Amino acid sequence: MEPSDARADPSPRVRDRSRVLLVEDSLTDAAIAHGMLPDDRFEVEIATSLSEAMDLLEWSLDFDVGMVDLHLPDARALDAPRRLLAHPNVPPLVVVSGSIDDRLVRESLRLGVDDVLDKVHVTTPQVLARVLSHAVERAAFRTALEAQNRAILGGNTQLRKMVEQIAHDLRNPMVAMRGYAKALDRDEIDEEVRQRLRHELAAVADRSLLALDAMLVDIADTSGRSRINVTEMVAWAHDMLHEDFVESGASIMLEDLPDVWGQPASLRQVVLNVLHNAIRHCTPGTQPRIRVRAELVPDGERIVFSDNGPGVPRAQLETIFGLGERPPAMPGHAALGLASVRGVMTRHNGTVIARNNDRGGLDIVLTFPRRRPGEGDARA
Repeated sequence: MEPSDARADPSPRVRDRSRVLLVEDSLTDAAIAHGMLPDDRFEVEIATSLSEAMDLLEWSLDFDVGMVDLHLPDARALDAPRRLLAHPNVPPLVVVSGSIDDRLVRESLRLGVDDVLDKVHVTTPQVLARVLSHAVERAAFRTALEAQNRAILGGNTQLRKMVEQIAHDLRNPMVAMRGYAKALDRDEIDEEVRQRLRHELAAVADRSLLALDAMLVDIADTSGRSRINVTEMVAWAHDMLHEDFVESGASIMLEDLPDVWGQPASLRQVVLNVLHNAIRHCTPGTQPRIRVRAELVPDGERIVFSDNGPGVPRAQLETIFGLGERPPAMPGHAALGLASVRGVMTRHNGTVIARNNDRGGLDIVLTFPRRRPGEGDARA
């Protein structure tokens, strides 16, 4: 059975021929069972003892299903399936016996075997083939279901961390705005201080709205994909961050940039977050200088945002994309910003990495795959 990828295709995929481990000490019974399984659907490997079966499992990761007799030279009753099921390479097991009762069935299923088959009832090749095929298919569905459950649990964990981070990142500016509002009510402050407080209050409110917009877009963007002009996205982000550029004295230099394929709303927020990050983390006393350029890659488009900030220690480069993670080199890092960038790029089948550049600053590198055949070509 080929490995199942629940994210891409939750349906089971079975090879043309299933590999069967037949554990049977009676060569006559083994030959009968082997003869009943069509060669075009099953490839049978026979073990005449439990130890031989364990050796085969040790050397092969490739069995799709096992049939085990309960009466073997080195095992009796349920000892054989119990020891086989303890092996990490064991496939789904079907217990086969000439004397089956309800107690044996219950105990076998409790151990974890996939099915219990009475030799007396195996009268046609179709019956045996159907039992083994169903065992293979059930195993494939279980594998797919386990992968989906892991994905759901991982998604729930990320969602919980995101909610916690949203609460944290919105609470801080709200507390600051409340403090500015209370200070404005004080009679003893002069007009110059009052104007500065109003300005700070408006700036905090604007930044909070930008952050909230980014969060909402990242969570709920359902816009269709289209061809997007990166230069226009950068210009839009520059306008949104106009006050930040003016206050910091930041400047931006654009080189020739290719179009990319994706969801316009999400990718605008990606550019906004990357530029905001570059401005915020410039070396104190230095005016931010940001360069946006393209790099040639064989199978996609790559956009590089370079700044002149202090950079990040190499061991912490990946940390800046984690939810809630703030490496010491970036104490003011807005944790949702670059984590959101990573999430959007992943959904676009692209990548984002950070690297230090030769100016001592940081590069944020976005790599987009080429457009898939058949996708539309509407401009954003």
